[in-house]
Amino acid sequence: MEDQAQVRTKKPINIPFPWSLPFIPLLFLGAAVSIPSVAVHQWLAKRWKTQHANRMKEAGRFLSYEAFWSHVEEGKGTILIEAVAPKEPTRIWWVEEDIQATCPYQCRSGLDYPFYNVFLPEPELEDFRNWCESRFTNELSGSGKLVDISEKQKAGLREKLPSTAFLVTWKPKDKSRDRSLDS
Repeated sequence: MEDQAQVRTKKPINIPFPWSLPFIPLLFLGAAVSIPSVAVHQWLAKRWKTQHANRMKEAGRFLSYEAFWSHVEEGKGTILIEAVAPKEPTRIWWVEEDIQATCPYQCRSGLDYPFYNVFLPEPELEDFRNWCESRFTNELSGSGKLVDISEKQKAGLREKLPSTAFLVTWKPKDKSRDRSLDS
């Protein structure tokens, strides 16, 4: 009975010295492949972001940081912070209407919904996410305006905003890597 209660652990594989030498070049090969792949990923992410911003400009759905900030200071509209994917920049949208007053679904202001938890969305907020995407952040049919904001400006933005001024939404897992509209 004691044998069944013991947890099995894997033992490390030890490769003796002369046989381990062929693995050293494999480590260098892995590094040689991974470093350029990170650079390519960063280049593609920047390209997708630029293309998305250009499409929003063409559609008249682009807002300068100065215009955005004047709306915030006047207390107009709602700010949507859209998390696209982990380790990718968030998108900041400005919407003319008061989303908390018009949304038929449960939603939370940004300070009530900690950003670190955004990629573990709560099922009861899924209707809110779908509603926001269809009305505001959808590239083809949305009415929200993408804010032209640098990463430096974005860094301290959350602390400057009133807690009721912004809401956090996210892309679902199956759509977070969908680049079909980005080509």
